Amino acid sequence: MRPVIGVIFVTIMINMYAQEYKLPPKTDKQQVCSIESIKKKYEKNLFNLEHLFFPARNPKRLYIVFNGAPKNRYMMWSWFYDDERWTDTSFLFLKDDTTSWYIGEDGSLVKSYINLINHYMKLSRLTHKQLFTIGSSMGGYAALLYGIMLEVNGVFSFRPQIDYANAASFFLVEKLRHHWIDLNNLVKKYKNLPKMYLQCGMFENDKAAMNTFIDTLKNHSTVIIFHKTTETTHMGFTPSKDFIKKTLKFLESINTNGIVH
Repeated sequence: MRPVIGVIFVTIMINMYAQEYKLPPKTDKQQVCSIESIKKKYEKNLFNLEHLFFPARNPKRLYIVFNGAPKNRYMMWSWFYDDERWTDTSFLFLKDDTTSWYIGEDGSLVKSYINLINHYMKLSRLTHKQLFTIGSSMGGYAALLYGIMLEVNGVFSFRPQIDYANAASFFLVEKLRHHWIDLNNLVKKYKNLPKMYLQCGMFENDKAAMNTFIDTLKNHSTVIIFHKTTETTHMGFTPSKDFIKKTLKFLESINTNGIVH
């Protein structure tokens, strides 16, 4: 197998991004509209999964945003609301109110989320190579899990759980012991992996899991942006909307040979 493409170069570049595009802390959009009004217009329930879908007029890509552990929330919905002016990017916002890492306590949710994502991919007349997944913590795990399984174009995952041994420090993971999908084992089953932005800090379980995951990825041909921060707790680092969009745009611009076009 070919080695990981451009790890050092891309890692340096992401640190430049972090300096150049440092913005104030983000809050929900200054309530141009409320989540209640958004839900009335855009929330749907398919495959027994509640979700939001913002449709683009001429979709060229679909961003799939996975919420973290807080229940009944759609992470980043207000960042990408954009007064309904979605031109070429559609957005699918997912949540897992069972707090079972988008797997399900019996493993049954995986098929449902795959069916849901494929539904909107087909509705938007896109391919898997026009999909991008985004998430943090539990959502970061899901962004990697479904990004790998669906062979999407790019993944933006910060503070993700990776393996059961390190994830079990979060007590709600214990119920998933028999259904947890270890991402180190998962990547070994796929020839084509997404391009990835991966972030973690110095929180011991996050750091240990990420180091092992990076070592696993080195045996595959892909592009990795690895952003290491000095945060000492699991929570802390929060990227801006512009940072996410510029990073995914950069990943989208890289072809399979690691060349920016």
